[in-house]
Amino acid sequence: MKIKYFGAVISAALIAACALTASAKMPDLSKIEKPQSDDMFSPVDKMPGSGKKNPNAKPSGSTALRDLGYDSLTLCRDQGTLIHRVETIKTTLSLTANGLAMLSVLEADLRALELSVDALYLSAQTAEVIPQARPKVKPIKESLASARVSIKKARITMTGITTKTEPIRVKLKNAADTAEKVELGLTVANIIPCTVMPETIKIVKGCLPRLPAEKKDCITGKVDQKARNADDLTKDYDAMVRVLIYHPEVSLPNLDFVNPFNADLKALEDLRAQLNALTSRLNGLASQLGKLNAILDQSFSFSFPYPNPTITNPVRISYYNVGIGFRTIIEGAGAIEKAIEDRLSGFLWGVLKGLGVDQFVKQLENAANGAVNVLLDAVNFDVDVNLPSLDALDTLKLDEVVLESGLDSFKISVDSIDLKQLNVLQRIMNPTGLSLDAPEFCSKMTFGCN
Repeated sequence: MKIKYFGAVISAALIAACALTASAKMPDLSKIEKPQSDDMFSPVDKMPGSGKKNPNAKPSGSTALRDLGYDSLTLCRDQGTLIHRVETIKTTLSLTANGLAMLSVLEADLRALELSVDALYLSAQTAEVIPQARPKVKPIKESLASARVSIKKARITMTGITTKTEPIRVKLKNAADTAEKVELGLTVANIIPCTVMPETIKIVKGCLPRLPAEKKDCITGKVDQKARNADDLTKDYDAMVRVLIYHPEVSLPNLDFVNPFNADLKALEDLRAQLNALTSRLNGLASQLGKLNAILDQSFSFSFPYPNPTITNPVRISYYNVGIGFRTIIEGAGAIEKAIEDRLSGFLWGVLKGLGVDQFVKQLENAANGAVNVLLDAVNFDVDVNLPSLDALDTLKLDEVVLESGLDSFKISVDSIDLKQLNVLQRIMNPTGLSLDAPEFCSKMTFGCN
């Protein structure tokens, strides 16, 4: 049952509100041009889309019904404008709340960058032990030392900003939720003037010519009276809606206070992108230096022949393997030679000396240098490790003050209009629940006439 269905929807969904406050200044409605009609309302004598009477149409049987239809459509359009206004408020508040949520993400970005800088600094410090890497990592280490101080300061600043703005974010989100509820209430309420009233008028208008003669005059008079009552109620309700449209300062908030922060969001997004890119570069360099530093724990070896006779093979020759760590090799030939001697017995040391210790020392140095050079070639020492400008964080401190001050005076309400009045409209024009789906719906349209 179409109209019963709409009535149930409205009754369940509309929210209660109070009357317009006495201090609310009414606009001069006579100077406000009525919006034109559109093809959503067909029962009255209008040209679709024009809001004007169709000169070729036959006059309606009820001027009151025609006026009610026009004013219902006007209310539908006006309330649609109000709904759009509230939706804009909701969207702005929601986007600002989401923007504030990004601040905690930016704080996490700075923490991640701080850890990356610390890790890379340690890797560079370790790599300085390697003679070939020392001149390459020294400028990186110096840049990181300065960056560590700046990043820690920025992170502490960001933590303070996040702590202060989190309550503001919660307030903005709650305000956005309130605006959404207002939007929903208005949207559901607008079903009455946009759909239910046109449908009801269509039914009543269609039934009037089919009424029994003995009831026709009585019912027509009752219909006109009820239509006039409903039209008065519709226009009064629309007047309240227009106050909110043309004088929004009465109940709708001014959101100028969020503009500075929202304007700075782009700068924050750019800063986040730069910080994340820097973190990625630092982590990549740290990984490359980690592979280079791994050589410090490697050993390089050589083998030399020595006599190892047996009874069956008195001229047998064996080979002895000697491994020396990289850290010892980079200390120089003297350290290498001493380490070799410490590892060998007197007999083997004598054999090695006879073969020439220097050649084996040189062999170890060449092997170690070759391995280091391969690893150095894989490290991109030209990575930009400099911090981007953090000036955007200073701007946030000012935005925070403005946001907090604006929220203190924030309000949103449509209490000046009573959404329940629209249910009254439906009951006035359709007290018995007429429906086009009922086969004998016209026979039920009595309006108290027997």
